Amino acid sequence: MNNDFKELREEIVKRIVVDGDIVSLFPEREFKRKGDKWVSCYHLDGRKSEKQDKTFIYFNSGTLCENGGGNIGVIYLWMEKKGYSFIDALRALAESYSLPFPANYNE
Repeated sequence: MNNDFKELREEIVKRIVVDGDIVSLFPEREFKRKGDKWVSCYHLDGRKSEKQDKTFIYFNSGTLCENGGGNIGVIYLWMEKKGYSFIDALRALAESYSLPFPANYNE
């Protein structure tokens, strides 16, 4: 991935995690801000948990983690939700944030 895509990915992750768009992108997961992270009572696979804070994502990270389990990047979680490829997900998120998509991408 070239630097343009890396910078675009970093800006998108910042907007989702730091700026709080995680709440509107994943309303079904009921994310709540708790200290320096977002927490949800849902497993990564979408099942509701008995535990209050089953999954979490720190503000300085783009990775959603499950207590005692796996992890997934927030962009990849959105890809799964929408059924997009990585490039299509980046393009759609960039468009939603009015960010330029790298012109040097050849399809």
